[in-house]
Amino acid sequence: MDATDFFAEQRLEPNSRRRYLQLLDKVYRHLRSCGLERQDPLQLEFAKERSVEFRLPAGLDGAAQEALIRTLCDIEGWKGMRDRAMAALLLGAGLRTNELIHLPVNSLSESHKVRVEPMGLHHAHTTLVLPAGPWRKWLREWRGERVGRSIPGSLMCPATLKGTAYSPSGLFRRVSGWLDDANVESRRQGAGILRNSFARTALACGRYTPEEVQEFLGHQVLRTTVRHKATEA
Repeated sequence: MDATDFFAEQRLEPNSRRRYLQLLDKVYRHLRSCGLERQDPLQLEFAKERSVEFRLPAGLDGAAQEALIRTLCDIEGWKGMRDRAMAALLLGAGLRTNELIHLPVNSLSESHKVRVEPMGLHHAHTTLVLPAGPWRKWLREWRGERVGRSIPGSLMCPATLKGTAYSPSGLFRRVSGWLDDANVESRRQGAGILRNSFARTALACGRYTPEEVQEFLGHQVLRTTVRHKATEA
């Protein structure tokens, strides 16, 4: 089967088709470097390739963010204060799920910077709690509540008053519950959509360079960061 027959039978989505082409092209270029003397069978398929518009990261628009803020303000008691602090770190500082559930309470500085240590494949970086919005206020309130309740352990936002950590799935369900109550259509995406919204806001506000936002998000390459800029309305 030649390349044309293969791609004709697979009926791939444009993004998947391009990824297959790029992978097979790398393999074929390697074979040619090893001495294979044949014409690249992918040339015809590359000639057919059109520009593909990749799906950009989903984020919450202004109305959805306001609805989420109202929902969080309606949650009572210590859980409400804790949830608002988690939202401040996800939507106001752009943390990943694993970064949030392991975040020590002493990682937040008086200048509203958050030092994030490596989790898995990611590298250490420093983000900032954005000044616009209720985020800094919510974090101050929670830190006071946490001290007042003498919650044990070192976690910033534990799942229980005993200091137990959230699991990734537990945090996903909690955040999805907020989005569901706020009637946000993208509720199935969990905390990731809040991080995407932070990226969009930080890039759009004009106060920070793309390189600074790259550091906030802990991205390895700048192009991953600037993809969020194209989602501005």
